[in-house]
Amino acid sequence: ETHVERTAASVGSMLAAGGGGAAELQAALGTAAGLRPRLDAAVAAAVREYMREFGRRVGGAGELKLTLVVNWGEAAEAAKEGAGCAEAAPDGSLLGSVGCHVAPLPPLPDPPIRAEVRGAPRANAAAKDSSWVADRAPLEALMRSAEVGPINELLLATESGELLEGSQTNFYAIVDGAVHTAGEGILEGTVRRLLLEVCGREGTPVVLSPPRLADAGRGEGA
Repeated sequence: ETHVERTAASVGSMLAAGGGGAAELQAALGTAAGLRPRLDAAVAAAVREYMREFGRRVGGAGELKLTLVVNWGEAAEAAKEGAGCAEAAPDGSLLGSVGCHVAPLPPLPDPPIRAEVRGAPRANAAAKDSSWVADRAPLEALMRSAEVGPINELLLATESGELLEGSQTNFYAIVDGAVHTAGEGILEGTVRRLLLEVCGREGTPVVLSPPRLADAGRGEGA
């Protein structure tokens, strides 16, 4: 449910920012209630096709990685034939499409885990816009060619050295027994929400303020 709510919130934010927030489109894509059945249908169709093609060969982790893309406007028109989950409004206009890609879940990286501080905060961090995939491509190329060996993640920082998030992850630092993580200016990922829920349940202190690079020596972990 957390994934659905976050995806719907991202879509709603981008529709509103782009002036494409027609009531029917917002209801179909920008709300969890409207988006959930279409996400479920796309995932079910994609997983069935994957299993038909590859059987139960799901890789070393034994799990599947699902990538969901919600389109609207011209992008939905281009994707509707392959997506299988397009929907039309009463006037015949397309209410977006939902596509799903399935692949084996990669294994966890071997330690040591390497992270590099490189890159500025995203323009609209609250929305998981697919354009970010293209925007981060040059950074990922640098990760692969680093002199110290492959870099596992790049951390996006402000000019004053506040560590906001990774290119594909949220970022946390343990300082004096408390979890420090940015409270705004980031994409609030599903794992982040679960982590904060566990911290609240277990009584672990949480500081919703971004860790600072200058304080790295004080940290007990990240």
